[in-house]
Amino acid sequence: MTAAACQHISAITKPRMPRKHECEECVKIGSDWVHLRTCQTCGATLCCDSSPNRHASKHARSAGHAVIASAEPGERWLYCFPDDAFAESRRPRIPGVFEEGATQAAGMPRPGLMSRTTVTGH
Repeated sequence: MTAAACQHISAITKPRMPRKHECEECVKIGSDWVHLRTCQTCGATLCCDSSPNRHASKHARSAGHAVIASAEPGERWLYCFPDDAFAESRRPRIPGVFEEGATQAAGMPRPGLMSRTTVTGH
């Protein structure tokens, strides 16, 4: 899938960054998480599908928020749940500038994400 084919990822011009490095829902229930993802619609930072509670994907389904970004240091990617599309940037993270220098990211585990020039579907 190309970036143009995933309208959800193509619409992201400035990725939302996590406000805190914690799963907002896990903190409420006293649970642990593995990795964090930030919703690109509302900015909520939630745990990944490798975490026991899988709050990010539950949020995407219940709220209808399509795209998440990795909230992990050094990771620059976006993932679209409805289109099962992934986009990644190899360039250093510069706030608001992720479109340039993107590369195809085949075989990446889902969900996860960052950039919009080249997108692959799984």
